[in-house]
Amino acid sequence: MSTLISEPPLQVLPSLAKEIGLNEAIVLQQIHYWLIRSKFTHDGRKWIYNTIPQWQEQFPFWSEDTILRILKKLKLTGYLRGEMLAKSKFDKTMYYAINYDKLRTSIPATCDYPESHIEDISNKEQETTTENTNKRSRKKSDELTMNDWLQKVADTGERAIPEKSAVFEFADKAKIPHEFIAIAWHDFKTEFRDNKPTKKQANWRQTFYTYIKNDWLKIWYFDKNNNQYCLTNKGMMIKTTMEAA
Repeated sequence: MSTLISEPPLQVLPSLAKEIGLNEAIVLQQIHYWLIRSKFTHDGRKWIYNTIPQWQEQFPFWSEDTILRILKKLKLTGYLRGEMLAKSKFDKTMYYAINYDKLRTSIPATCDYPESHIEDISNKEQETTTENTNKRSRKKSDELTMNDWLQKVADTGERAIPEKSAVFEFADKAKIPHEFIAIAWHDFKTEFRDNKPTKKQANWRQTFYTYIKNDWLKIWYFDKNNNQYCLTNKGMMIKTTMEAA
């Protein structure tokens, strides 16, 4: 059996690779892919965040140093924006956004694609994403509040987050301590059980996984000097609260 189509392929526009370099074009296209799906906005622009180890999972053929050099070059050449958008001054998380204006002026100068080509790709992918999301959406009758779902899980004798959950598989790949996942789960439950008790979801486990994968809870950050994840101030406060309970 051929292995050429056995896993999700990375895509790249030849004209873009010619303009900014093959490696840079591959990374920029992947960032574009995630930006379309991102729900985090700042100053009217979509932003995404991945740690270098998480980027390496998507580009396993490059070292972390190589990925850092590619991102740095994209920022220096103006195709990529990078900003620390976390509310805490101690959180050095770097968020990325693409400078589409520069792309629109650069690509037409070196190829036959119209100026709207990049925008057309974005619109088509957005339409496809929306269509797929609608197909996967569950009936409203399947949705439960966090409190009701936790009660349902307790009645069946299950664990809210099983040991073989995809959350822990993701944590192991990213080398995030399981203790941090427990802290995140405590914060997640507090948010939707106490602060937003009327919020309903069809799959709370999947929602929690999405929060972890996209680092929406801001419980930890990656310390490059020590090559490990550490708790943010928020994470430390939650840990202290849990230990005192």
